[in-house]
Amino acid sequence: MAGLRMWYLAVTVLAVSTISLRGFVPAVHAAKSNFCGTFVEPFQFLCTERRMHSADGFELLLHRIGGGTATDSNAAPVLIMHSEFLNGDSWFQFTDAADKLLPLLLVDAGFDVWIGHERATKWSHGHLSLETTDTRFWDWTWDEHAQYDVPAYLEYIKNVTGSPVHYIGMSQSATAGAATAANLRSSSGIRSMTLIGPNIYAGDSNSVVLAAWAFIFGNIIDEANYENGYQSGAFNFTTAFPGVTSINGQSPLALALEVISGPNCCLGTATASFTNGWDGTNSFKNLLHYQQGMRSNTWRRFDYISADGNTQAYGGPSAPTYHPEDISTNIPILVVYGGNDAMAPQAGVQLLLSRLRNAESVLLPNYAHFDLLWSSRRTQDIFIPILQFLERHK
Repeated sequence: MAGLRMWYLAVTVLAVSTISLRGFVPAVHAAKSNFCGTFVEPFQFLCTERRMHSADGFELLLHRIGGGTATDSNAAPVLIMHSEFLNGDSWFQFTDAADKLLPLLLVDAGFDVWIGHERATKWSHGHLSLETTDTRFWDWTWDEHAQYDVPAYLEYIKNVTGSPVHYIGMSQSATAGAATAANLRSSSGIRSMTLIGPNIYAGDSNSVVLAAWAFIFGNIIDEANYENGYQSGAFNFTTAFPGVTSINGQSPLALALEVISGPNCCLGTATASFTNGWDGTNSFKNLLHYQQGMRSNTWRRFDYISADGNTQAYGGPSAPTYHPEDISTNIPILVVYGGNDAMAPQAGVQLLLSRLRNAESVLLPNYAHFDLLWSSRRTQDIFIPILQFLERHK
């Protein structure tokens, strides 16, 4: 039974990589979205929406949340960015009756909170000149988040508030945020960084499924789909596999989380409580970028393999490498990570910590990857330490 279960999990994870562009392209949103009214205003908090574009033309939505403190010039701004395959409303999913939501917890503590949404996700899904059916719309990886999206958010918030920004990123956005901080041109807008489950050095993962995806099947599938201009679509098993509601007594979503996160994903959290947040999109090129990082255990820009391809993109025969040592000592860093994390393995995070020059950490030994976002104990284990860190570096 265990072998059959692992076979099913491997097939379903790889099958997600084959969903075509035509199946799961979120609708382009109107001039004003319903994010504020759906996720923030029911809690009696103020919420305003800002719409901007990255330097390469992608629409980026930004939501500012407050309860009176967000307009206070003394309130330090905080930008909170979501994980891959998700969007900003994932921060508004409860996991327990006594649960706290990180954005609202920070507003109550006197911070000026902003929620960002990565390009091509549910709330940031337009472009100045490209349609979603254009292959160029999907020609990006997390490196474009670091080169364009995060700097655009930081610059905007700094211009509005007159203050550098506390950056909080989960998983992919932790990786992109750290890459932004390693770039001297962008780092001036950062006051502090909180990196939750940064999958920067992922080569030491003990996940057989992730290894198979990175080294064999996924590379073949994702390369073919990238060349055809497709994207991976929303990682939503209810939509991708209609009619499949249970495998061995578990929901497909719970099984997928277990595969890519770890054997104890979410520490008892009910998957139904956060399925609404699981509807971001991702490009096949980005999936290839992750596979490159896992195979080489390096933190670098997308490798076009050929010297000519890299020279055209970067001016040299190799893809440039990011160096944690390049992050200024003026930027204090908090790293929160799990001991059972397959996507951001403990050895990889500890390698990162050994190379950062002004960092502290919180290790949660029993946590897998998405426990860091959805654990029923996240308030006391993760959110309170983050709040205390920000308080020390206001």
